Amino acid sequence: MNLEQLTKQVESICVEIAAFIREEAPKFTEAEVNTKSANNLVTHVDHTAEDRIVEALEKLLPNAGFIAEEGSGEQGVGLNWIIDPLDGTTNFVHGVPCYCISIALVDGTEPLLGVVHEVTRDERFTAWKGGGAYLNGKPIRVSARKELQDSLLATGFPYDDFGYEAEYMDLLRELMHRTRGIRRLGSAAADLAYVACGRFEAFYEYGLNSWDVAAGVLLVREAGGKVSGFLPSKDPVFDEEIVASNSAIHDEPLEAQKKKKKKKKKKKKKKKKKKKKKKKKKKKKKKKKKKKKKKKKKKKKKKKKKKKKKKKKKKKKKKKKKKKKKKKKKKKKKKKKKKKKKKKKKKKKKKKKKKKKKKKKKKKKKKKKKKKKKKKKKKKKKKKKKKKKKKKKKKKKKKKKKKKKKKKKKKKKKKKKKKKKKKKKKKKKKKKKKKKKKKKKKKKKKKKKKKKKKKKKKKKKKKKKKKKKKKKKKKKKKKKKKKKKKKKKKKKKKKKKKKKKKKKKKKKKKKKKKKKKKKKKKKKKKKKKKKKKKKKKKKKKKKKKKKKKKKKKKKKKKKKKKKKKKKKKKKKKKKKKKKKKKKKKKKKKKKKKKKKKKKKKKKKKKKKKKKKKKKKKKKKKKKKKKKKKKKKKKRGGGGGGGGGGGGGKKKKKKKKKKKKKKKKKKKKKKKKKKKKKRVERNWQRQDS
Repeated sequence: MNLEQLTKQVESICVEIAAFIREEAPKFTEAEVNTKSANNLVTHVDHTAEDRIVEALEKLLPNAGFIAEEGSGEQGVGLNWIIDPLDGTTNFVHGVPCYCISIALVDGTEPLLGVVHEVTRDERFTAWKGGGAYLNGKPIRVSARKELQDSLLATGFPYDDFGYEAEYMDLLRELMHRTRGIRRLGSAAADLAYVACGRFEAFYEYGLNSWDVAAGVLLVREAGGKVSGFLPSKDPVFDEEIVASNSAIHDEPLEAQKKKKKKKKKKKKKKKKKKKKKKKKKKKKKKKKKKKKKKKKKKKKKKKKKKKKKKKKKKKKKKKKKKKKKKKKKKKKKKKKKKKKKKKKKKKKKKKKKKKKKKKKKKKKKKKKKKKKKKKKKKKKKKKKKKKKKKKKKKKKKKKKKKKKKKKKKKKKKKKKKKKKKKKKKKKKKKKKKKKKKKKKKKKKKKKKKKKKKKKKKKKKKKKKKKKKKKKKKKKKKKKKKKKKKKKKKKKKKKKKKKKKKKKKKKKKKKKKKKKKKKKKKKKKKKKKKKKKKKKKKKKKKKKKKKKKKKKKKKKKKKKKKKKKKKKKKKKKKKKKKKKKKKKKKKKKKKKKKKKKKKKKKKKKKKKKKKKKKKKKKKKKKKKKKKKKKKKKKRGGGGGGGGGGGGGKKKKKKKKKKKKKKKKKKKKKKKKKKKKKRVERNWQRQDS
């Protein structure tokens, strides 16, 4: 698996998804926001982006599983893609420009590659294991600051789960006074990427998920930083707590947290001591109270003894009184019983008289009822006759009414037909309007239904997949059990058959046994040969794999060595350049001093030469004047010739002036060329 090539493919996927998110940002409204919990927001952009990413990554590695924020895909055993399609959804909803796409490939708990795409700034942070970290294709390193007071830190605050609130506030209070500042961007992936490129010196947070952190952890490590949990046993990707830094100040946030814990322990110890002191005081008070209570109890016991004696005397007197009362009560009861017996006899006599009277009344009532029934029958017969007469009259009236009604109905039908035609026209118009409204409503409903169906399908897929897994496990277990049972049965059958065959073969012939033994031996030899061949093939494959692994390791080592050599060469070059610069500066200073000395010497020489020339000119002039005077004396017309000689001198002077001008121009050109060369050298030094 070529990790470098795979990271480039993942990077291109992130570029496509980032373009989609930027298109949706201006169209987005708060009505489209859903909530997973109180402050945990989710949008349709999260879902669609995640679905597209999962679909693209399945093509790259079809056997890998997925750990995604919105629940797309299934988690695998070995390789897993960890995806956060929009880290910083709250920032996206409120229009705050800091939200990222985070994708990482993990083997178990170890990240192999990571990509963080900052959407608003269009920055792509990439890294793969052993390949270094990059920002838009250029290598990056963590910050080189070594003191906490010069450092800028980043963190995140709880918004949903406030279980770590106390730890946050304690650590924040400690670090606020010891750093240059603390920032909270709202995207853990962006925080870690900024640590990797040196914008932050450190980042810490509690209560994070693997999709927030997986890609950023690899970025920091490959950029030369350090990542861990607050405890050494904690894994920063999967254990909900993380500290990432440039490795120079990594221990200071951890020590700050430990100090806070120690202070808390001291406070607890002090509280315990205070409680113990209070308990001791309470015990002393209780002992004093017990002593007082004992004294009071002794006094009470003495009083109780005296009271008991008095009570005994009173009880004896009461018993005597009770005996007298009982005797009186018995006499009264006997008298009452006699009275009750007399009353009962009187009641029985009265009941017998009442029964006789009731029987007489019942007989009279029966006679009256019979008379009433006879009268009712006569009345009913009369009523029936009257009803028959009335019915005949009603029938005649009904026939007349029916004829009238038929005429009215015909008139009404004509009117109704006209009305119906008008109504039909109106109804048609209304129906057309209703159809248009219904179509609009249906379109809206369809859109809503599609959204709901998508959500339901996702939920159903998850449930189906879970059910399928369970069914597969059950089927596998059942198959295994069945296979075991079949094997046992087959073994039993084979044993029985073998026994029968052996008995028959022993009876028939012993030769057949020998032949079979020979055949078995041949088969065993063939099997052994096949097994040996298979083992040899496996060994060869293993050797090839080992060789490949060794080659890969050697390549990695060579790459690392090359990088180290390059770094050393760069350092050496820098040192050499510095030395050269120093030497050049020294040479320049020496040259300047020499030039100054030469200039001074030249000036002195020029002055001397000028003085000598002036003296010579004066001497020549004097000689010429003397010669002229002599010539004038010799010939009087010598003036004209002298004039011609004067004209020849003027021409010579003009030629000399022209030569001087040419020399000056040449000197100026040379100076300009020297200046250009100096400027070019300075630019070359700055570039290097």
